Amino acid sequence: RNASNVLTRYKGKKFTIDGTVSYVTKDPNGNRIGYDVPNPWEEVIRLPNIAPFKTDIVCYMAPGTAAFTAQLKPKKSIKLTGTVEDFDEYKHVIWLKDCRPVAK
Repeated sequence: RNASNVLTRYKGKKFTIDGTVSYVTKDPNGNRIGYDVPNPWEEVIRLPNIAPFKTDIVCYMAPGTAAFTAQLKPKKSIKLTGTVEDFDEYKHVIWLKDCRPVAK
């Protein structure tokens, strides 16, 4: 609810995110995976007090994960663990670094 507190509260903490791939792209520092996050108005079930906007999730993959990343494509199911690095309250994007696949 208060975007100014997101990094104070979560930076440096690890999270595991389960979802589907929106995109895979090469970045100067490695590979980047974007999660497919639905817009609030696309949700099947709308809970009370849900935010009227979405927050996109982007994972910068850890070194040594290139083979895993190469097999990914949009709409493929993924589960990654990464550490919160940054948050843009205006673009509504949270970035995780050192993301690694979670064994199923």
